[in-house]
Amino acid sequence: MRFLLITLLCLSQILSLGSNQSLDTVRNEFHHAHTEEDYVAILAVESSDLTIKAYQAASTACLAQFYFSPFSKYEKFMEGTSTLDEIIGVKATFETRYIRLLIQLSSPSFLGYNKMIEQDIQFMTKTISSCKLSSTTLDLLLASLESANKKRYDISALKYNTHGLQ
Repeated sequence: MRFLLITLLCLSQILSLGSNQSLDTVRNEFHHAHTEEDYVAILAVESSDLTIKAYQAASTACLAQFYFSPFSKYEKFMEGTSTLDEIIGVKATFETRYIRLLIQLSSPSFLGYNKMIEQDIQFMTKTISSCKLSSTTLDLLLASLESANKKRYDISALKYNTHGLQ
């Protein structure tokens, strides 16, 4: 009985957090996610915002690392990346392209999810000066890219273009 009560309490916490979370909260949770539970909490957020849905698609792809079977890992990764690509087809913004670029840079090359890296960098370079993200948020996103990039691609233009923003 006590276990059931604790489980229900935890579930209600997750659901109540999910119903009121903003994009800022989801973005922050995604960048600090390390466990399966962290990614599942992001997926529990109910929102029609396509940028939040892009973070959820990326979270789905990231959940693949917690699966044992290589087939299940691949299936989960493809589910997340396919959804992310569909969202970008509907709403290609600086942030949705950033999310895809981060997943591309972070995923193993044998998965083949690296075909849009150059296009995403070009798109982001062109749109960074007009995006409506705060300089603090941009710093977070660019630091994450820098960490995932490991100097494989030239993303210096992104940093250069952030001067003079909010």
